[in-house]
Amino acid sequence: MAAALCGLAQVRMIQGRLGDAEPLSDESLAMRRRIHGSKDHSDVAASLCGLAQLYKAQGRLDESASLQEKPLAMLRRIHGSSDHSEVASSLCGLAQVYKAQGRLDEPASLHEESLAMRRRLLGSKDHRDVATSLCDLACVYEAQGRAGDSASLQAQSLAMSRRIHGSKDHRDVAASLQTELLAMRRRMHGSKGHGDVAASLCSLAVLRIAQGRLDESASLQQEALAMLRRIHGRKDHRDVAVSLFGLAQVHMAQGRLDSSAALQAEASAMCRRIHDHSDVATSLRSLALVCEAQGRSDDAALLVEAVSS
Repeated sequence: MAAALCGLAQVRMIQGRLGDAEPLSDESLAMRRRIHGSKDHSDVAASLCGLAQLYKAQGRLDESASLQEKPLAMLRRIHGSSDHSEVASSLCGLAQVYKAQGRLDEPASLHEESLAMRRRLLGSKDHRDVATSLCDLACVYEAQGRAGDSASLQAQSLAMSRRIHGSKDHRDVAASLQTELLAMRRRMHGSKGHGDVAASLCSLAVLRIAQGRLDESASLQQEALAMLRRIHGRKDHRDVAVSLFGLAQVHMAQGRLDSSAALQAEASAMCRRIHDHSDVATSLRSLALVCEAQGRSDDAALLVEAVSS
């Protein structure tokens, strides 16, 4: 039952129904604690990790970090000095929360430990987990200003993803390429905002949604929107409207419906002012979906009618 509750909570998170996911995660954790008492157990650690991920998705970063530290400590006690995939995954989870808090030194150390552990566990075999660790560590190095180290890891991640997937198109390969392109454009333009950097941020954000990494997608979209607003100032611009629309989509996927609706409305109003009728229609359709999800069926119907007229 506890495993089923945990699994259902994960499904609700993917659906963006974060409010529904939380009581399921809480119940799963409570049940597993009753079963195992005060003893360390990997199932309890899994429930703690799941709840920490939910808090992160809700923007409760301090609570998420505090909670994510507990399963890592528990798994280290369970597995001792032995390498284990659960420990490696928990290291990554904690590193991601720390990075979201803006703490760059600790995430680098955690990702380095996780990468080394995964390489020991998997040997010389190419594996998606190793490629992901390489990419995650490269992103931290880039944020630290270690451009050369970041580029080297990105190249390794991309090469590994290509060996894993061969000639087939795959989102992991696309994400590695887009991450490398983003890093290159950052190096080219430095700390100045540039449309090319913003475009790469938006493209990578879309791929992160496909990978189920919604928090990272939202962060990338927010950075792109802030950059485009600095570039264009108070002037209406299609790129700003498109970025608003992109961030609204991520917020909708996260279940942040009020925020999504506000962003959709802002994007639609901007498109009307610049007379971009195709984007107005797209924004109105998306806003109708948000209204429907909020239970505002009458408002949704009016928006659909406005698009059709």
